[in-house]
Amino acid sequence: MPALALPCRNQAPHHNTGRPHDQFHAVDSLQRLHSSHKHPKTQARGRRSKLSPHESLVLPSKENLRISLHYFLAMKMTPDLGKLFTPYVMGPFKLPHRIVMAPLTRLRAGPRQVPTPLNALYYGQRASAALVIGEATYVAPEGYGYCDSPGIVTDEQVEGHKLLTQAVHDKGGLFFLQLWPVGRISHPSLQPNGQLPVAPSAIAPKTVRAATPDGYQPIPTPRALETAEIQSMVVEPFKQAARNAKRAAYDGTFPFHLPCSAEV
Repeated sequence: MPALALPCRNQAPHHNTGRPHDQFHAVDSLQRLHSSHKHPKTQARGRRSKLSPHESLVLPSKENLRISLHYFLAMKMTPDLGKLFTPYVMGPFKLPHRIVMAPLTRLRAGPRQVPTPLNALYYGQRASAALVIGEATYVAPEGYGYCDSPGIVTDEQVEGHKLLTQAVHDKGGLFFLQLWPVGRISHPSLQPNGQLPVAPSAIAPKTVRAATPDGYQPIPTPRALETAEIQSMVVEPFKQAARNAKRAAYDGTFPFHLPCSAEV
């Protein structure tokens, strides 16, 4: 799979052109393939189904990786393929099928980590998934660690997220947001007042580097979180981020790191 280029402020992001082949067609393609495919036992002996080019699958990725029906046959998924299109009850939500879009870190937020119309286009194109989970979004300024990843802390960021939820809801989609703090995987250039990243322990990662506006940088030894700071720097930011997600009209949140089970 081709490497994903990192779009920072000194590097133009890879824009989605909005052309049909850039859209998320996996659900529709799977339904066409399933409805047209005959079980091997019902096929004439010696005949093999053929896959036309327009029936390949376009996964929700930058590279538009295509996986053919033959891949599914090789993985022996054909007998259970129909279950993908049966409804599923998930708590208060009734999903029309069982194909879910996992959170993918796109790093395409605008200045001040505010979601943009480009992000709305991206998610709107993928609204046919039974559930869309938005990319990991930081819950506090100290949780920012990847260049141009979005936040949901400020009012401006909340307004940006409303563009995303509207794009998905306008197409009948269900939209959750993944919340996270990055911990030690950050850099002083991304932290408030240039401070050290805050982590559970004062241990620097050995191999991972931070994605900053100036490219990848070594990560310094972080400052260890004090016990007395857990409530103010972990619990409260997650709770407020969930409230902000509700203001932005998300249908739910999906914590990347769950600090507690406190009610919002």
